[in-house]
Amino acid sequence: MKELDTWDAMQMAFEHYKKDSITVLEFNQWCEKYEKEHPDTYSYICRDDIHHEHDCGRIWWEIRYQKSDILHKQESVQCTTCGSRHYKYPNVEIYEKIVEMLSHIKKLEDLWSSK
Repeated sequence: MKELDTWDAMQMAFEHYKKDSITVLEFNQWCEKYEKEHPDTYSYICRDDIHHEHDCGRIWWEIRYQKSDILHKQESVQCTTCGSRHYKYPNVEIYEKIVEMLSHIKKLEDLWSSK
């Protein structure tokens, strides 16, 4: 019997629902559906596995801070100004401002390189 890794299962669940944020309930329902479709696969996913993915920075699990049970696919960006890596969750505003700043810098670089 093949065991399905938590990270792989999360990626497939995000893709199945076509969302970057799902509830733990949706994730568990997807796992049950997957096991029915693939009886040779075992997908034992526990809260410790989800917690591990959160600690690795691959997802943001809201239950730890906002008390809702939502899993967000984590994104990060390297700031060219300060040199540090910023994560989308929980600081969505800062992340979006950095992404916007980097897009403006890219436009300026493209403008200068075309001259």
